[in-house]
Amino acid sequence: FPYTTLFRSIRGNLIGVQSNGLTASNLGNGRNGIKVSGGASGINILNNIVCNNGIQDNKSNSSGICIETNGSTISNLIISGNNIGVDKAYSKAGNIFAGLYLRVVSGGSISTVSLTNNVIGDNGNSAPNANLHTGYSSGVAFLDCPNVNATITGNYIGMTPSGGDIGNYHNGIELANTSGVVVGGTNTSLRNYFGYNKAN
Repeated sequence: FPYTTLFRSIRGNLIGVQSNGLTASNLGNGRNGIKVSGGASGINILNNIVCNNGIQDNKSNSSGICIETNGSTISNLIISGNNIGVDKAYSKAGNIFAGLYLRVVSGGSISTVSLTNNVIGDNGNSAPNANLHTGYSSGVAFLDCPNVNATITGNYIGMTPSGGDIGNYHNGIELANTSGVVVGGTNTSLRNYFGYNKAN
C-alpha cells in the first residue's frame, strides 16, 4: 500500500503458509509479507497469518509486516489478531528478519499505532546478524520513530498463549531512537506476555 492510501483493511489473509493455515517450506515471499509505505492513513491489519517471508540480504524488506516511510506520514494503524512468524497451530515459521518492523527512514512520521492481541515468534531466525544487537532480529522493532504514539497491549511475544517456546532471535520488542510507546497498562487485560526471546 504505497502513497496516499486512505482507510484500507488487510484482513484474514494467509501469507507464506498453506491454505489450511499451516506452514510448509518455500511458500514465503522474497520480501515482506505485508508492507505499508508512503503516505497512508487508517490501515487495519487484522487476523492474518504471516510467515516464512524474506531473503537474507535485504534487512528492511524481509520482515513479516513492514511499516516504513521516507518523507511522508503514515498514521492511524491498527495491527491486531495476527500470527506473525507462527502458523495457525503456533508452529515456528519465522520471517527472516523482524516480525513487525516500523521505521522512519528520512523525514515524515509514523503516528498513532495500536498493536494488540498478536502472537509474534521465531522471527530473525535466519538473519546473518541474528546474534547481534539489532532490531532486525526482534519480534517487534520501532526504529527512528519519534513521538510515534503507539500502544502495545495483549500480545504474546516469544511465547504461545499456552506458554510454548516461539522465541524471537533477539529482543521481544526493540525501541531505537523512538519515543511515545506505551507497552502494557494498569489494567491486567492490557498485559503483554514475553518469553524465550534470545535477548530481552
